[in-house]
Amino acid sequence: MPSSIAVAQPQHSSSDLDHLLALVASLKAQQKVIQAELDQALDQLTDALERGDIDPSFSHDDWRFSYSKGRTTVTYSDKAKAAIKTIQEADLASGRAIQKEGAGFWTIKAPSL
Repeated sequence: MPSSIAVAQPQHSSSDLDHLLALVASLKAQQKVIQAELDQALDQLTDALERGDIDPSFSHDDWRFSYSKGRTTVTYSDKAKAAIKTIQEADLASGRAIQKEGAGFWTIKAPSL
């Protein structure tokens, strides 16, 4: 193993870890297929909403469906971005702002075929 990678003391055998990694990889591959199918179905649902065939909020077989518009984003010029960054850094340094860290997560990419 490369010395730059810190590895915790194994609590399971390497075959347990191999099985776990194979399971995660298999589930991730299945998730990609399901996500592609779900994305297509959601696009069709949005089309039905835009045609007026369905309301933005409804129930079907005890499942609640609710359409939410996409989040509004703002694009700033480079000058404005620099000014915002300067203000953020000053507020963090002075304690007027608190930096929060989100929950950790894994990124798992399938091999290129």
